[in-house]
Formats: sequence, structure tokens, C-alpha cells
Amino acid sequence: MGNMTYLLALSSLLSRLLGVYRNHALASYFGAGGLSDAYFAAFQVPDTLYRLLVFGAISAAFVPLFLSLKKDDSDGAWEFVSSITNGFLIFVFVLAAIIFAFAGGFVSLLYPSFSPDLQLQTTDLLRIMLLSPLFFTFSSVLSGVQNAFRSFWGFALAPIVYNAAIIFGILVLTPQFGISGVAYGVVLGAFLHAMVQLFPTLRLGFRWRPILVWSSSFKKMLFTSLPRILSIASVQINFFIEGVIATTLSVGSLTVLRYAQDLQSFPIGIIGVSMAISSFSVFSHLVIDKKKSELATYLRDKLDHLFILLIPAAFGLYALRVPLTKLILEGGYFDAGAVQLTSVTLAYLCIGLVAAAVLPLVTRVFFAFHDTFWPFVVSLGTVALNTVLAIVLAFSLGVAGIGLASSISVTVSLLLLMSILRWKYLSEESFFHLSHFAVFLLASLLMGACLQYALGMIILSENNLFLFGQILLLTGIGVLIYGALLWLFFRKKLIIFVRSLGY
Repeated sequence: MGNMTYLLALSSLLSRLLGVYRNHALASYFGAGGLSDAYFAAFQVPDTLYRLLVFGAISAAFVPLFLSLKKDDSDGAWEFVSSITNGFLIFVFVLAAIIFAFAGGFVSLLYPSFSPDLQLQTTDLLRIMLLSPLFFTFSSVLSGVQNAFRSFWGFALAPIVYNAAIIFGILVLTPQFGISGVAYGVVLGAFLHAMVQLFPTLRLGFRWRPILVWSSSFKKMLFTSLPRILSIASVQINFFIEGVIATTLSVGSLTVLRYAQDLQSFPIGIIGVSMAISSFSVFSHLVIDKKKSELATYLRDKLDHLFILLIPAAFGLYALRVPLTKLILEGGYFDAGAVQLTSVTLAYLCIGLVAAAVLPLVTRVFFAFHDTFWPFVVSLGTVALNTVLAIVLAFSLGVAGIGLASSISVTVSLLLLMSILRWKYLSEESFFHLSHFAVFLLASLLMGACLQYALGMIILSENNLFLFGQILLLTGIGVLIYGALLWLFFRKKLIIFVRSLGY
């Protein structure tokens, strides 16, 4: 991988390793029960507020507009940054205040299956965590500036300190404040997420100014990002629907779903999101310079890089789902039954892992063209499909059915976006190696089958240290098998291919 992709991947790895420990500590303290359900239910409300109104707009439109402005008017570009910061902060503060005032009714509406006591606990947690979107709003603008300059050090450190703060909340604050201690950790983490990015961004030239200029660039950003915000809204509506459906099942189902999704997101964040973020400014520059052929070549290489890593990751995670879930989550109040239910849900989520990881990269190509309409249209159809499937499959498969519905819908979404990308922008350019994809798929399938067979030949240890050793050994075997199969297909071309990863 390139240096920036390596940095982001390493950052994501460290952050998610901390996230693994965070989940282990949280599961040990609260298991898969009512209190953990309340925490996850409360957490997704401020998370949605941030992702819906801030992350969607900045990820879609900020970087291309900032780059265009800076090219012609550096002072105007920084004025644009201050205006965006102030405008979003005011907007998020007002909405957070409204949600704070009516939090009880909001929770009752979203989670009617919760008992009155659990609804009250969820309301208290929600009110605490409503501070976090304000810090994340500021943090997102700082991230956008760094992304434009392809300077990612602060951005890379931010998720690490965020997860560290939540762990602090679980281990240090929970004994005194109960589940509220975790919520305080979330707020502290959001604050640190912004602060570690402030100083690197100041070095790039950022200076906050108390202004709110309704410029043409500000208007263009809002107009361009509106479909993206609606797309994010669609995703978050899916998230809410999945959560509400999970709360109508057995107690702890929402917790199981979120833990399984966290395990699925491990390779997605480390590989897929890191590559999408590091590639976005490159896509934007190639579109600005009208180099479609180079864009298609760059995208084709990136897709190959994702597929060669993510397809075996999906098969490997599927094969090792039970020992991994047991190692990471079992203990304390998280019993063997919860482990089994989480691993089954994870199995269905693995089906859509590759699509979920590739989708951010493909979506950013549309954003580079200032096109947020088609991702929005596709997301609407995906929401409808996922909702229907989640309701039907949850009825027959329980919480695992929600995982299967998610995998089907995200795969359909990716296929549709890739088809539209070819039709609308890259009709004369090849950006997908079908033969490479087929080789990666076949090699991963054979590797997964070997791992499944090897797993059936051993007895999983009850000692976590020995269990970790078993997982490490099986992972090494899988890597060797996969590498040998790729060498069989590609020979010396494989070395050249691997060396190009991320560039």
C-alpha cells in the first residue's frame, strides 16, 4: 500500500484492536441484556445525528469544493472552512437541544418494546451522549481539511484516542456511575477525537473565524450534499429499523447484532474505508483534470487491491467466526449462548462483507464527479429491500436474519452503483478485472474450505491464551494456502501485483 493508505490502515487496525477490547470489557460487565441494549439504542441516536447532517455533507462535497477554491483563492477557501464549521455547529446544537428536551418521547417512539425502566435508562444515556455530535462536527471539518492536503496523521490518531476514552469509561467510570460511565467515555472520546486533529490542521493553515458567509460555495456544498445526506438518512433509517426489529426479539438481540456488526466491520474499516479515504482526493484531482482513462485505471487497480485482501478476509472470518467470537466476547456476563447467537449472526454478515467494504470506494468516485444523486437513488431502493428482508428473515431466523438481509441489500447496492458508474461516466473505460476477481474468489473458497476442515479436527481451548494461539495458527495456515494458490495462478506477476498495493 502507499504510505498514506498504510498509515490509515495501521490506525484503523490499532483503533479496532482497541475496539475489540472495548467490546470485550463491555460484554463482560453487561453481557447481552437489557442494559447493553439500552446503551446501543441510545448510542445510535447521536451517532445518526452526526452522520446524517455532518459526515454525509462533508464526505460528499467538502474536499472537491475546498480544493477548487484553494486553487484560485486561498483566503476564500479558509473563509469557506470557517463558515462551514460555524454553520454546522449551530445547526447540530439546535437539533441536539430539541432531542434533549424531548428525549423521553423519542425513545418511547423508537423502542416501544423496551420496558418503562429500560426506556428511562435509555433516555438518560441519550441525553449524556448528545454532546458527542458537537465535537464530531468540528472534528469532521478538520478531517476534511487534512484529507484535501493528504495529511492524515491527526485523522489517523483520532479513532485510537476515541476508543481509548470509551475503554476508560468502562473500566474507570462504570464502577461508580454504572452504564452511564460508558456514555461519559463516549463524550470524552468525541472531544479528544477533535482535539488531536486540531493541531495538525492549524499547521496546514486553518484559523477559525467567527463568521458565517452565505457564499456560492456554501450554497453549492449544501445543494450537492443534500442527496448524500438523504442517502445517509436512508442508511441510518436501515440502522434504526434493524435496531427496532432486534428489540422486538429476545432481550439482548440488539446487543448481539451490534457486536456481530463490529466484528464484520473490522476488515471493512482497516482495508476498505482506509483505501477509500486515501483515494478520494486522487479521484477528485483526476476528475478536475478530466483524465477519465487514468481514473478508470486507478479505480481498477484499487478494486483489485480490495478484492485480493477482502475476499479471503470474508471467507476466513466466516470459517473462524466461533473461536473469534468466543475469544473476544465470552466472559463475565456474556455466556456461551450469546457467543453462539453472535457467531451465527456474523456468519450471515460475512456474505456482504466484501460489498460493504468496496461500496465506500465506488461511492467516492461519484462524489468526485459531484454526483450525489445516483448514490441517493440506489440507497432508497436498498432501504426498501433491506426493510422487507429484515422483517421477513427476522421472523424465521431471529436476529441472524437481520444480518442476512443486510448482506443481500448491500450487495445489490454495490452492483447497481457499479453498473451506473459504467453507464454514466466510464462507459468506454474498463475499471473491473473479472478474471482477477474470479481467481481471488476461487482461491478464497478453497482456503475457507481447508480452514473449516482444520477447525473440525481440533477442540477449541477454554483458555484464552491457548485459544488465541489456535486462531493464530489457523490464520497462518489460511494465509499460506491462499498465497500458494495465488502463486499457482499468477506466478511472478503476483510479486509485482502485491508491491503495487495501495499505490
